[in-house]
Amino acid sequence: MNVVEAGEYEIRLRRWPEEVDAAIDAPLKPGAKEVVFELKLPAGRTEMSALFETAEGEIYGAHYAYVTKK
Repeated sequence: MNVVEAGEYEIRLRRWPEEVDAAIDAPLKPGAKEVVFELKLPAGRTEMSALFETAEGEIYGAHYAYVTKK
């Protein structure tokens, strides 16, 4: 992705798009639809990949990322 402006960003990871409004369907928090966190990003191109991993080591794809500058 290309970070146009350095700063604090909110990243929301989902297994399904917002329009579907479905839970992650993984043994995470029951009914959870997304995982949200914030971090500082420098300006410029970067790569991002995301997976959900359970305590038992099961891996689930985070197919949708919504990135918003704070």
